Amino acid sequence: MNVQRARFSRGLGAALLAACGCGSGSGAPAVSSRDASAIVTAPPAAQPQGTSAALVLPKASCSKLPSPGAWENVSPPAFLNPPNMETLAVAVSPEDGVVFAAAGNKTNGGDSGTGVYRSVDCGATWERASTGAGSEKLGTGDPWALLIPATKPTTIYVNNGYGQEPTIYRSTNGGVDFTALDPDSKDVLVSKSNHVQAMAVEKGNPKHIAVTFHDNCGPPFTGNCLSKSIDGGTTWQMFPGPANLKGWLEAASLSVLGPSSYLYTCDSGIYFTEDTGKTWSQPLKGGLYGSYGGSTHIGPDGTLYLGVGNAGIFTSNPKNGPIGKVWSAEPLKGSPRNVGVLIDDGKHLYASWSWDSGGQPFSMAPLSDLTAWKPMKSPPIARGSNQLAYDSKHHVLYSANWGAGLWRVVTEP
Repeated sequence: MNVQRARFSRGLGAALLAACGCGSGSGAPAVSSRDASAIVTAPPAAQPQGTSAALVLPKASCSKLPSPGAWENVSPPAFLNPPNMETLAVAVSPEDGVVFAAAGNKTNGGDSGTGVYRSVDCGATWERASTGAGSEKLGTGDPWALLIPATKPTTIYVNNGYGQEPTIYRSTNGGVDFTALDPDSKDVLVSKSNHVQAMAVEKGNPKHIAVTFHDNCGPPFTGNCLSKSIDGGTTWQMFPGPANLKGWLEAASLSVLGPSSYLYTCDSGIYFTEDTGKTWSQPLKGGLYGSYGGSTHIGPDGTLYLGVGNAGIFTSNPKNGPIGKVWSAEPLKGSPRNVGVLIDDGKHLYASWSWDSGGQPFSMAPLSDLTAWKPMKSPPIARGSNQLAYDSKHHVLYSANWGAGLWRVVTEP
């Protein structure tokens, strides 16, 4: 991660703990996210590979939720101790609303990560999910993104930035065991570290996943390359990024739009390919400081939304051609100008800008009228979202807010 990110969040911890009323501590037992006196315990010992595969996975039950519209800090204590931890990743199982989240401080002057945590009561209490194979390595890096394919809810992908084996990891048993994957199939990364940066899964195809790298790519590539898998991460095919990019780029985001279609966004432009990198076009100019978990969102009608820095939210409508290839000439009227992540709940589109320092980083508009944008009232939050997740079973929106922790809001009764 770059110096700008680390400098921005360094020193925020103590002030945020006081402002947010956040507790401290870490550990594996289920503890209240609002219990400041939680007992500090050591993480559970890793289980031998295969011993957890037969475990019965818990189901979510959320009987006590706040009133709709009230943002609430639901950070696990482990995400707030030490105070320079950054909550970057959150995802929800579409099957039953189980929430998964992770934090780390490797790029913020620290030396640890939390591993993957799980809540079965909409964030009221948490326990460490990653207790089996791979758990020790996942405690050494920064989890920049967490993905759960909608049609494969027991499969979880997470990265391990700057950690031991800083690659992409896969769990096929609900986050208990994780296996390191090998997307550098041609062994061309300059550092030989397999350092994965951004991740994306094709909507409707859980086996199609792609990644960018936090490293330059050597020959036959000219500095920038990506990698895809069509079998859920078991085997990989590397392909070239845009020809004018001569190396990896900070905050470059990736979206998988079809079997051979990808959208690569970065601070030098927005690029599209529909032939797995053989050719790239630049349908939109203007930079985007994006999320490694994805900065685009496909709405219920198939429209693709993308926030462009200092401009607003642009749309790519499937009626006008392949999504990602043809974009609106102007951003949505009244849309927030600096959007990093977007998501919808079937009725509204939500947007957040991760670098907001004014305390109100969220906006929303009804899908029926995407010119009617309004800010979402919340307690002061120093940073906006790096990743959003929505629980359609219980109507809860979650936001991983960097040094400000993990937040939730109920969107409807």
